[in-house]
Amino acid sequence: MNSISEKDWKVLRSLKDEKLAKFCDAVFEKVGTIIANKGTESHKAYLELWSVMRDEDEKLGAMFDDLKRSNAVRKLGVWRHYGMLSDEELARFSDETRESVVFLSEL
Repeated sequence: MNSISEKDWKVLRSLKDEKLAKFCDAVFEKVGTIIANKGTESHKAYLELWSVMRDEDEKLGAMFDDLKRSNAVRKLGVWRHYGMLSDEELARFSDETRESVVFLSEL
C-alpha cells in the first residue's frame, strides 16, 4: 500500500493532535518524575533526563515528523507499535489499512 485512502487520511488527521498531546504529556510525566526524584544527584538526573529526551524525541519523529498520505500507514504502524493507537481507534480505518498497520506494528 503506497498511499492511504482519503477516508482513512481524514480519520488519521482527526486523531493526530490528540495523539501528539498524549505522547507529549507522557514525556512530561517521565521528565517530572526524574526531576522530582533527583535529590542531590543533579548530574545523574541530568544524564537520565538527556537520555529520556533523546529516546522520546526519536519516537516522536518516527510517529509524527513528515506525516503525509504517502507514509501514513507506516506512521500508523509506529503509533500502534508504541501503544498510541487503540483497537477501537484502529477499527475506524478500512480493512486494508488495518491489516497493513497491524502487520507493520509487529515488525
